[in-house]
This record gives sequence, structure tokens and C-alpha cells, in this order.
Amino acid sequence: MDNLEIAMQNLEMAVDNLEKAIDNLETAKQNSINQFASSSSLYREPSYRHYISQTTAPLRTTPTFVQKKFKYFDELFDPYDRNVWFFLGLTVYVTTVLVVYVGLAVWLVRTVLRLLP
Repeated sequence: MDNLEIAMQNLEMAVDNLEKAIDNLETAKQNSINQFASSSSLYREPSYRHYISQTTAPLRTTPTFVQKKFKYFDELFDPYDRNVWFFLGLTVYVTTVLVVYVGLAVWLVRTVLRLLP
């Protein structure tokens, strides 16, 4: 009876140790996921990229060096990235201002030259 009780205690301790080991593994897994998420500059919440990767092939019209560097269009142009829209808007604004000012300057020079004898 004494050996049986010792064996049962050892078995219970082994089960407890296994449960602790499983908890430690789950904690380590979650910690590594969190560490990757916080250290990766490219990490963001899952978007439609997974859906796109399942339904469409990489863009065929893009040059091959772009296809090698950016596998999906979502990586090339991310509509949820505020920087993309900021620089796109800034480019449109600067281009418009330059076109308007150059047009005004050309008009002014032509007008002045026409008025001269």
C-alpha cells in the first residue's frame, strides 16, 4: 500500500509538471508572437492580402523586378497606409501649383513681349 501511494503521488506530480510545461509552452508561443508583432515594422492587422493571395496571381503587367520584390499589389500600394495618400496628394498639389505658375509666367512673358514695340 505504501508503494502504491508513493507511485500515485509521483504520477500526480508528473501530471502537474506536464500541465506546467504545457502552460509554459503556450506562454512562450504567445510571447514570441507578441515580440514579432512589436519588432516587425511591416506588421499590421490582417487585411485583405490573404484573400488576394488566394484568389489572384501576382500582377502580370508589372516589371519582373517589381514582381520579385513585391509579390502582391497590396505590398506595392497599400490603400490603408496614410503616408501613401499624403505623398500622392502632395505630388498632385505640387504638380498643379507648378503647372499653374508656369502657365501664368508664360502668359505674362508673352503679354509683356507683345506690348513692347
